[in-house]
Amino acid sequence: MLPKKVCIVGISLAVGGAERSMATLSKMLSESLFEVHVAILKDQIDFQYSGTLLNLGKTGLLPKTFLNRFFKMLHLRSYIKKNSISCVIDNRPKNNYLKELFYQKLVYRGIKVIYVVHSSRQETHFKDKRLIQLFKANFANVCVSEYIEKEILNKNGIENTRTIHNAYNMAYEKLVKENDKPELPNKPYFLFYGRLQNAVKNLTFLLDAFEYSNVWKNGVELLILGNGKDKELLQQKARGLDCHEFVCFLPYTKNPYPYIANARSVVLTSNYEGFPMVLIEALSLGTPVISLDIISGPSEIIQDTKNGILVPANGKVETFSESMKTMVYDQVFYDSCKQNAATSVERFSMENISRQWRKLLETL
Repeated sequence: MLPKKVCIVGISLAVGGAERSMATLSKMLSESLFEVHVAILKDQIDFQYSGTLLNLGKTGLLPKTFLNRFFKMLHLRSYIKKNSISCVIDNRPKNNYLKELFYQKLVYRGIKVIYVVHSSRQETHFKDKRLIQLFKANFANVCVSEYIEKEILNKNGIENTRTIHNAYNMAYEKLVKENDKPELPNKPYFLFYGRLQNAVKNLTFLLDAFEYSNVWKNGVELLILGNGKDKELLQQKARGLDCHEFVCFLPYTKNPYPYIANARSVVLTSNYEGFPMVLIEALSLGTPVISLDIISGPSEIIQDTKNGILVPANGKVETFSESMKTMVYDQVFYDSCKQNAATSVERFSMENISRQWRKLLETL
């Protein structure tokens, strides 16, 4: 029997956790003997993927104009028809009803569609309630966390849903050992990595917690790894703290895994997430985590006091700082979390998540 042909559509293959999970999905489906095509709207590729790439960011059309976007849609439609794609797995954010109606009625016409929902913010999806009908018309809607499925989609009357968590890639371990890995700090450090967008990642809270913890007085550092529009604001904030000599800002890298594997703990203080891959990636490499218990994601990953610490989402800086001190000074607790880390996320392995995707796609 010929393999089923699927096209994974997204903004890019670079920078974020959603983009990395999209690349991982292409690998899982290729290994499951699907014919995989990957279509991206921006010419940004950092993550290894599998399948045939349609890079709509390199079409040579005029940049950032309506006409450009329109021709990209037509190009994608032509590609889908030419390659007899049977299913589109769409990872783009969807917050414009007229644009999504155009995709559904023209670009994806006659094709089974699966939306992958990465965000836990209701206003991201359904500020325009007409979008609900487009979700209902899909073959399926895959949510990356149980919260998104139950509290966002199901509560808006969308029932053709299921939760399939993002998977981590075992290849991360190889990247830790690459010959060109960066020079790592010779002191213990906490690590944040991701986009430097304070409204989302709440990094001023993290800086205040690190300052209040006083662990820096014993040489512990905070590494903030990544780029974003708020980098200068955060650097300025750090310079005003007593701990500023122990806060290090490093640029985005395609291979953060050596930093992750050698961190004392990976920390997450976001105001909201969908399903934070940074926690799974850290745990898969044996690194304990500390996270605010925000509404979507961390509680489905962290087993509190077993592989890390869940801090109440409305917790104060002092509460988070106490968790940082525990990770530094309670060696028995730390060793226990580290020992449990990798096994605690085995259910998010490519093998297990791939099985769930195959089960869904085999019903096409």
